[in-house]
Amino acid sequence: MREIGILLELNIYKHPNIIGVHEIIHRNRQISIVYEYAEWDLKRFMEENNFKKTSEYSLSHAGLPMSLVTVGYLSLLLSQSFGRQLLNALHFCHQLKVFHRDLKPSNLLLTREGFLKLADFGLSRTYSMSNRTYCHEVVTLWYRAPELMLGAKQYDESIDTWSFGCILYEMITGEVLFPGDSEIDELFLVFRMFGTPTEQTWKGVSKMPDYKEVFPKFKATGFQKCRIPPDAKIMLQVKV
Repeated sequence: MREIGILLELNIYKHPNIIGVHEIIHRNRQISIVYEYAEWDLKRFMEENNFKKTSEYSLSHAGLPMSLVTVGYLSLLLSQSFGRQLLNALHFCHQLKVFHRDLKPSNLLLTREGFLKLADFGLSRTYSMSNRTYCHEVVTLWYRAPELMLGAKQYDESIDTWSFGCILYEMITGEVLFPGDSEIDELFLVFRMFGTPTEQTWKGVSKMPDYKEVFPKFKATGFQKCRIPPDAKIMLQVKV
């Protein structure tokens, strides 16, 4: 019911990058939601184009010509378009005090006209009080912000921003940024890239419920070992 309430609130404004709701059907104690149609989700779109040199995917709404989808990853031009649309959707949600909490490629729908639609608000929450506590077991592991893995129960929309950065990297490179196979493995992958946090680099981190003084002390490597275009590297450093 919470998802329906959030969807109805968001759909009042008809944002082009939020999935539209056509009808809500309540029958035999079951609720069905009829959404607007989208041809792909981002995960399937990337998988289907993994072995294709080009795609007939049009970005006419952005004033762009036919865009290439190179083997294994999306072109920088297409990644920028999808990234911009996702940021627009998140900015809109956050203005209405809604954070999504489960951003991942399979929750981003794509239309043939080139529109990205943010969908699946099943884990979304509204926030109005800075000291309110929430469940920290949200967001699919690979896109989960480190404060959630450290057990934080007070957080804000920045957890969506972290997930956005991970998705942007995946679009550009065709690889998952932090493909951990467990929560601790995921956390250490983050530490290897950005360095193990300290009170000097992250105030309050040592007081988080799942922080351990015995964590390995990794030094930050950044994106040095990632084979991505220089322009994209700058963009990722800003977003992640």
